[in-house]
Amino acid sequence: MEEMQNKLDQARAKFHAAVNNGNQAEEDSTWADYMQVFFQVSQYNKAHGTKILPTILPIR
Repeated sequence: MEEMQNKLDQARAKFHAAVNNGNQAEEDSTWADYMQVFFQVSQYNKAHGTKILPTILPIR
């Protein structure tokens, strides 16, 4: 379960880094990767009865 949480958080962090860089192609690619990981996590949640969600970090 922790592995899935880390995978989701990493994909989300990559997407936010791409948004901050302002590169539209990278943004689209990392969003697609994030959605793929999010789908995998959703399937994991259904199979194991868990509730893995993206970790929300405070804005600095």
